[in-house]
Amino acid sequence: MMKILYLKKFDTGRIFLVVFAMLCAGYSYAQQPLSATNSQPSGVSTMKMDTLSSRLFFCTTRIEARSADGKRGSLGTGFIFDYEAEGQSQPPYKARKIPFIVTCKHVVYGFTSATFSFVQEEDGKPNLGQKCMVTVPNLQNLVFYDPDPKIDVALIPLAPILKYFEAIGQRPFFISLSKDAVPSRAAAEDLSAIQPIVFIGYPYGMHDEINLLSIARRGFTASPYVVDFDGQPFFLIDANVFPGSSGSPVMVLDEGSYASSGGLYAGSRGYFLGLVDQAYIHTEEGIVKFKPVPTQFVPVYDEHQYFNLGAVIKAKAILNTMSEFAKTHKSPASTR
Repeated sequence: MMKILYLKKFDTGRIFLVVFAMLCAGYSYAQQPLSATNSQPSGVSTMKMDTLSSRLFFCTTRIEARSADGKRGSLGTGFIFDYEAEGQSQPPYKARKIPFIVTCKHVVYGFTSATFSFVQEEDGKPNLGQKCMVTVPNLQNLVFYDPDPKIDVALIPLAPILKYFEAIGQRPFFISLSKDAVPSRAAAEDLSAIQPIVFIGYPYGMHDEINLLSIARRGFTASPYVVDFDGQPFFLIDANVFPGSSGSPVMVLDEGSYASSGGLYAGSRGYFLGLVDQAYIHTEEGIVKFKPVPTQFVPVYDEHQYFNLGAVIKAKAILNTMSEFAKTHKSPASTR
């Protein structure tokens, strides 16, 4: 069992203009869209990349955060998201899309540094078994938190990390999610009230240590996605949510065929619904509470019981956090 880590919510308004200037500089990187291709990777193993499900294994990064004294640690999941910021496409700024690593606040808050891991890219394909790693010092100077203390979302700008890999001659391979993967209102209303879902991450820190792949898990929506649970931008999932899953992207993933309100359709679809944030926990006092998914693992007995229920922050709340980032971090072009 693991010790429960209870972290407080917080508010922040830091401004990092230097970082944002780097984001607007237009770096090239081995980013691939969330669409099927016929490429096949080389490396320890081979893996066809012609399905949405196979490509989703490369949208995440394993996050290991540390305190300054090294006595406290956190392990969670992040995923890559390209945010299209309005007004960022005018010359001379090449980058219209701002790439982020998205995770939960409680994964990185209060920690001095964090290590991010990726699979290396080779000839535009993932080179399974070859790792790209970077440790970011002074983490709190880079991370951006949602100004609403109720929204447990953190953004780490990806461009400085990619610039580091470029300087050492490495290229990480990853799949970027984007707003195009978020279901429209009509598409969301067409989802089943008890919709099968997939989430991908590192439960208990587990991953394929040879091929460096994350772990995919399945479940169902336990509350309708279109309804804000308790009036907040959350929905519930019926799934085992374990430590290390914080920040895992939650997807609708149907391949070959899928059912909707109009009947059974041939084809595939993939939607990004949100990120795993909390789990229902039964305390020793007999009270059932929402708690942030723990990010620390220690070999001690824990009397808390995990329900098969998790809380997911909706995609619309994550997009709002990105919008707040864009408002705070103005490019020189947008201030003229």
